[in-house]
Amino acid sequence: MNLKRIRYFIAPLAGLALLLPGLAAGGELPRTLSGVINAALENNPQDTDARFHRGLAYLVIGNYDLASEDMDKTVAAKPDFAKAYFGLGLASEEKEEIDRAIELFTK
Repeated sequence: MNLKRIRYFIAPLAGLALLLPGLAAGGELPRTLSGVINAALENNPQDTDARFHRGLAYLVIGNYDLASEDMDKTVAAKPDFAKAYFGLGLASEEKEEIDRAIELFTK
């Protein structure tokens, strides 16, 4: 399967993020989304779901470095979270780290 096509499997998970105004502007999350997720992470820094969803939102807007950072932290905290490995693989593929992407997709 073409690695570029894999992103379509994860898009529904982050599809709602596209509905928020200003999401794609400059690779930054809109204040409403970042405020909610950051508040959740401030309240509980170990919240892997919040970190994972912020990583998904970064994937959608094309900020692959921040997506990788959030996904890395998610898999470090929850090594059995397959969707986070997949998201990290997508970010790696977009950053042209193909060998790493393949490794992550097979975890």
